[in-house]
Amino acid sequence: MSDWENYTCPICNTSECIPPYGRSSSSVLMVGYAPNKNILQKGRPFSDATGELLRKELGYCGINLYSLRLCYLWQHLENGVQSCKMHGISVVSKEAAKCKLVVLIGNDLSKLFCNIDSVSANGLVLKSAYFSALVMVCISPDSVFHGGVGELRFGIRKFVEKAQEMKLL
Repeated sequence: MSDWENYTCPICNTSECIPPYGRSSSSVLMVGYAPNKNILQKGRPFSDATGELLRKELGYCGINLYSLRLCYLWQHLENGVQSCKMHGISVVSKEAAKCKLVVLIGNDLSKLFCNIDSVSANGLVLKSAYFSALVMVCISPDSVFHGGVGELRFGIRKFVEKAQEMKLL
């Protein structure tokens, strides 16, 4: 994390950023779309209510979220600046290059990196032109607020099964 202390987005110069986080030696990268204001205040990825659901579902499988490598496509609030998004793609790609499995959380990421919606791809192993690692997609934890806890649980369990099969966890 020391490389990221006092990190500022090199494109828009905002200092309210969430850099990659978690175990840097992890073979698994979990990617979210963008932090919200609550996450920015806490300074850690997935530290809001939807992140709590993610941590809980991973915990049921014996996995600590923060034992994985975590990052966001947008390191700050989404601002619509295409160059910031491209910088985020570059950060995600750099982090993914060190991993064997990338988990994309939510529809925006599954469409961007795999050209498929997350409901269709939930729990599947995919290939992406962006990564040399295998890719899995999981629906967003906030879908639980719309009645989708079973789908979230399914996606998380499929990810854990694949990561254990690959001896990454």
